[in-house]
Amino acid sequence: MPRRDTAGRIVSYDGLMSDITEKKRADDELQSAQAHLMQLEKLHSIGQLAAGVAHEVKNPLQIILLGLQYLTDSAAAREPQAQSVIAEMNDAVRRASCVVQDLLDFSSPRELGMQRCPINGLIEKSLRFVRHDLKTAHVQVVQNLDPELPDALAEPNKMEQVFVNLMTNASHAMPQGGTLLVATRTKTITPADFAPHEAGDRIGSSFHAGEKAIVVEIRDTGTGVPPAMLARIFEPFYTTKSTGKGTGLGLSVTQKIMDLHRGKISIENHPEGGVMATLLLKPAGLETGKTKERT
Repeated sequence: MPRRDTAGRIVSYDGLMSDITEKKRADDELQSAQAHLMQLEKLHSIGQLAAGVAHEVKNPLQIILLGLQYLTDSAAAREPQAQSVIAEMNDAVRRASCVVQDLLDFSSPRELGMQRCPINGLIEKSLRFVRHDLKTAHVQVVQNLDPELPDALAEPNKMEQVFVNLMTNASHAMPQGGTLLVATRTKTITPADFAPHEAGDRIGSSFHAGEKAIVVEIRDTGTGVPPAMLARIFEPFYTTKSTGKGTGLGLSVTQKIMDLHRGKISIENHPEGGVMATLLLKPAGLETGKTKERT
């Protein structure tokens, strides 16, 4: 309320002030937690649907594949036109099988056989898997792998799947050719690594400030991704690729695998062009290689 002097002029105000900074922070954290829970529920529902669809489609595909194998061995398959039709049908079945496998990976149980893994070795093996695609796309590979990199606590097959997914995406982003840059290093986690919605001094519930982490960077020299699309890149069934090039589940599966490893993945446009995927993994400790990790 106003305070006046003897002439009736307002000279000051009396009132109460309070600092609402903590309340605002608590409200923001509550909203973030609610949004996270809604997203988990959404992903759970999608996972159940994906599992059902995959199992329903898998058996008919196997029957079709057996029929194609029979036709391939028949006398009619010797005709050039028949060979072309059978080849197209085989290709279609393979693409459908890839979709089914992506659905099963997305909806798979959350259990991993964790062990001590040499990340550099897994990267080099993954590069051999995609060598043909990279050569066909005229993509040159540049490696900068830290020879002193510690082993990670990981499931080897799943991590290979992560690397192959990211390398394949990078190859598709450079249809006119380019360079795939793969690097590994270690770093100490700092508060600057935390996103605004990650409370306290943690990245999710996995990394803490001051902790050592293994860093894997996979970068292409393509045209990059529009920011609006980049914000949705981990959403199930969302893809920036043309029809027939992807299912929209590759990065969702990749993120899920990283979550199961208590790791982190981020994808952003690189200042010098192209897209960079950055992975954070936990180094293996003395206790590794003993049990399976459930989350």
